[in-house]
Amino acid sequence: MNPRAHHTPGLLLALLLAVSACGSTVDADYQGEPLLTLEGQMTLAPGTTINGPVRIALVWYSRWFIVPLTFLNAPPDSTAVVAEDYPYEGTFPANFRFHIYRPPQSASWVSDDGTENQLATGILIAYQDGNGNGKLDTIPPTGSPVDRVLGSTMVFNADVMHTLVYTNRARTLMPGMELKPGFNLLKWAGYESESLPLSEPIPLELSAGGPLMDLLVCQGLWDGVDSQVTGGLCGIPGLADPDAEEPPPEKVGLELDVTVKRRGDRAQVAVELKDGDTHFTVKDAQVTLGGRALTYNPKTWDYELLDADMAPLLDGGTVPLDIVWGGNSYHRPLTIPSSIGLTSPAPGSHVKLESPFEVRWTRPTADDESATFSVNMVEAFEAQAWMVETNQLSYNVTLYDRWVSAGPAILEFSLWASPIDDVPDMRIRIKTVLEVPITVDP
Repeated sequence: MNPRAHHTPGLLLALLLAVSACGSTVDADYQGEPLLTLEGQMTLAPGTTINGPVRIALVWYSRWFIVPLTFLNAPPDSTAVVAEDYPYEGTFPANFRFHIYRPPQSASWVSDDGTENQLATGILIAYQDGNGNGKLDTIPPTGSPVDRVLGSTMVFNADVMHTLVYTNRARTLMPGMELKPGFNLLKWAGYESESLPLSEPIPLELSAGGPLMDLLVCQGLWDGVDSQVTGGLCGIPGLADPDAEEPPPEKVGLELDVTVKRRGDRAQVAVELKDGDTHFTVKDAQVTLGGRALTYNPKTWDYELLDADMAPLLDGGTVPLDIVWGGNSYHRPLTIPSSIGLTSPAPGSHVKLESPFEVRWTRPTADDESATFSVNMVEAFEAQAWMVETNQLSYNVTLYDRWVSAGPAILEFSLWASPIDDVPDMRIRIKTVLEVPITVDP
């Protein structure tokens, strides 16, 4: 998604005309004063051309959030997906106003204390009316797409998404996301997720559509009913059934997770060892690394080497691993990823809550590597974490007081090598960890 998409006046005018043609500002069947009016702006994704009229619908999902909130299946009498078109106003440059005249159909359940709960989640969807019936057609589990979904305020894998939530009770979904009774507007943006004023403009970007867009109106996905027709869930072309199970990995004798923590000119090694058949922890093996014996720690369930100065562990390279267990001997030269240094923040640095600071490292990740870093509080079970993109060398981050507190912390940079699955009788995952002590100030 690119919220800063650029487009020509001609494209905007064509889009505006299409919007005005399908959404009159004067409704012959007067519905009274709206309960809520949403405002926003439609834009075109780069390289997108829209031909034909565009409509906007508000789609409600009565089951969304229900399972994590109740630890139960969704109420059987609730409708998974309900789409409703409302009158709206289109103005240049494709600004829109969307009126809501009634509360949505909500899923209901009763808490252990006897309190009745109601909840529904909504998104705005832009679409083209495929059959000309003047409304968005959701897709039955055994059906196929009728309308063409072009855009949504919630797009899978987008950096920022917006949803509505309707509830009858005040509740907290996550830090910074407090719901009040009635309608709520939420912005989903990782650690910057928050509740927004209902007057906040909502971005709605249009594209050529595709399987993931159609999935938003697939009833089979949201009510758990699988498609019975050829072509996958809801007959959406090019979409694999999300419930289809991947074939199990080939069985191996041992599974290993190897963690190398680098601290200056010393390293600590932890090896988690599991039986490949039962996936239970192996506690009675003999493990040596580079000729040095590792000791099993029953508190961590790891075989540990707490003080090592072998060059491959510190700088990257190959070190022999030997395991004796169950009457079998296993030998494998481990390839440790080359080191990545952190140049910012320096050890002992102070950073402030709610103020951005830079995390910078010395080399990009390789094609067969992935990386994450996190800030972990020492005196509280609190943390924030981030993924590192390929070829990235720095990241500006902000610590939020709703996620972490002030105090001593550890900045932890983790580098993961691709799992080694082609080793006879073994599956190995290796990561290196670099730790930098910092202090988080109020």
